[in-house]
Amino acid sequence: MRRSYWDAAVMYMTDKAAAYANALDSDIAAEQWQQVRDGKLWRGYVGTIYGCPVGTDSGTTFDTAAAALANAALMRQQCREIVRVRNAVEAEQLLDGFGPRKVRGD
Repeated sequence: MRRSYWDAAVMYMTDKAAAYANALDSDIAAEQWQQVRDGKLWRGYVGTIYGCPVGTDSGTTFDTAAAALANAALMRQQCREIVRVRNAVEAEQLLDGFGPRKVRGD
């Protein structure tokens, strides 16, 4: 079954990777974060995109605001790469559906 343009648009708009990939620098922040660790209150920072805490392989919470901000920027970059690869694969699949191209004179 073939998806309609509307289905594809809705899927794209609700895709977190695409949303995070489109985040502007002003959408990325470092916010104070508190949690209990080993029975003690720990205070640090978490990187956010659109106000939502994000994490990478580097972690989610950090001791400094700069480290949390850098981690959120890394998350955006990783999401941009995911979207880039996915779009390339989808474009290739779309082109495969057209079959071999004919050139005048063939």
